[in-house]
Amino acid sequence: MRLVVLGSGSSGNAAYLEAGVDSRGDAAPTRLLVDAGLSKRETERRLAARRCAPLDAIDAVIITHDHGDHAAAARRLGRPILATAATAAAAGVDAAHTLVAGTTTYVGALALHAVALPHDADDAIGLLVSDGDVTIGLLTDCGHPDPRLAGAFSGCDVLLLEANHEPSLLRSGPYPSSLKRRIAGPRGHLSNAESALLLQQLLAAGPAPRVVVAAHLSEVNNRPQLARRALERVVGRRSRVVVATQAEGAPAITVDQHRLTVEPLPREQLAFAFEIAS
Repeated sequence: MRLVVLGSGSSGNAAYLEAGVDSRGDAAPTRLLVDAGLSKRETERRLAARRCAPLDAIDAVIITHDHGDHAAAARRLGRPILATAATAAAAGVDAAHTLVAGTTTYVGALALHAVALPHDADDAIGLLVSDGDVTIGLLTDCGHPDPRLAGAFSGCDVLLLEANHEPSLLRSGPYPSSLKRRIAGPRGHLSNAESALLLQQLLAAGPAPRVVVAAHLSEVNNRPQLARRALERVVGRRSRVVVATQAEGAPAITVDQHRLTVEPLPREQLAFAFEIAS
């Protein structure tokens, strides 16, 4: 499986997933886009820049909830949409398939398990995406750490985990008080410390992910080094921590049963690959 976070943050979220491509490229792949918070033009530009399939080759777009930074462009992308009934209604889209939290939906080579999240949107979900060998978890827009979520997402090979804000920066920042209360509230967004706590709960429930991607960072109320440091304190040498940004997304990650590769961003030169111990 290959995960490419195209952009992550308060201004727009989208992640590309691909599975079912063999070493010769003969197998029919499954390609998904999780969330559609970037414009159609920007989505197309970033797909091309990150060596992803073009938009018209993507099998489906999954919308995790109706907030604009996740769903604003869904109707304009021209691809089948998967969402919960409440999310589809709130976002004003026609879902080709209705997702239900706690159940698994199959799209090509991929199994999508929806997990209910405590966020202030209609029926917000996280996702566990598996090709039968490896699992990628996408867990953002989560109001507070919950041991139930730690149990659901334990055992992921790769985990995309929200680390939205640093409380001191949020408190002293320019946002109005009402928005600050919403972000910091139990149905808002995870702080760096809350993200670290949820990751600690996850490690107590199962093995550490191979890679943790710190995601949905606020450009105003957080700093990449703060999010990285908070998560690295928890995982130590057990996981590699990378940070997704609004402007560039995150390094592309390809994982199978035996090998994991973290590809460079376009402006970088080095890729990192290592064998997965059996």
